[in-house]
Amino acid sequence: NVIVSLINAPAYTKVVGNMLAYSLVDLETTADTILYSVTLGDFSDTASVIFKIEHPSKTLNINAEICEGSEYHEQVLFNDTIISETSIMEESGCPSIINHIVDVINIDVNINDTSICIGDIATLKIHATEKYNYTWYYTPDHNAIASKEQSLVVKPSKTTTYYVVASNEKCSKQLTTVVEVNDKPYIEGVAIIGENDLELITNGGSGSYEYKIGGNRISDNIIHNYLEGQLYNIQIRDDEGCVVDTTIKAPTHGLKIPTLISPNGDGVNDVFEIKSIDKYPQTMISIYDGKGRKLVEYKANESRGWNGNYNGIRMPSDDYWYEINIKETDEIIVGHFTLIRD
Repeated sequence: NVIVSLINAPAYTKVVGNMLAYSLVDLETTADTILYSVTLGDFSDTASVIFKIEHPSKTLNINAEICEGSEYHEQVLFNDTIISETSIMEESGCPSIINHIVDVINIDVNINDTSICIGDIATLKIHATEKYNYTWYYTPDHNAIASKEQSLVVKPSKTTTYYVVASNEKCSKQLTTVVEVNDKPYIEGVAIIGENDLELITNGGSGSYEYKIGGNRISDNIIHNYLEGQLYNIQIRDDEGCVVDTTIKAPTHGLKIPTLISPNGDGVNDVFEIKSIDKYPQTMISIYDGKGRKLVEYKANESRGWNGNYNGIRMPSDDYWYEINIKETDEIIVGHFTLIRD
């Protein structure tokens, strides 16, 4: 529609087909020109007027592509002028609205984090629906290139982040993946329990363990009815799936190490006393509390044993640890016992 105003025309100017006050004419047409007959208000003068209708004549061919995750900023070059909208105004004042499609290019790739045991290898593989180019990096600033294959084989000694860029001829996408490295469990020592049992003291790993001895699974960390000097092939597995195979030799010293003491003066189990220790007079014995504080250290031929006191203070009921260093056989025995107070 075009609104035409006749300048200096009387109030009742007549345009053929229309009679409007204030000399305003609303023309609606799709033609390029239109002829109207205009009669002034006192009918003293009639004239023919040709109105030339300006239709928006400019077209834009916009083919835009953007990469997934990026922003689209539209800039149109028109009459040497940058226009930031798709609504274009002709010099005549006629608007032209341009609709166009922006194609978003998606780099459809993904990769999962992984977990391994220390000393193992990990194969990092990108999952993709199309063929892309890949570049792996050891650092986030992309200074150190690791590989240009779709997968990367690594053997980190600690938890490490790796970076990969997937690209085609138009776009690129960066991904990161973390390889978590878990410690393996290990046997820190053995402790004699009672007369015939051997306890495996295990550390490292996830903290929850399964044991096999000679290929046979056992319910806990106790070797029952062990044989002195016997070699035992032991496999330990933690919750993370980390497995270690090791061999231990059962003690040959023949010592009888108490599992509890109750220093109450009744003459029974009042002292941490190791039976048959007199066969190894150079043995050094150390006692520790649960926090690792050394409470006492003594030589086997110089003391009967520990009475449960530290600097004259009675230690409370709790578990305590011992370390028995047998100089004569070059053995170190580690274990724990319980102190009970009435």
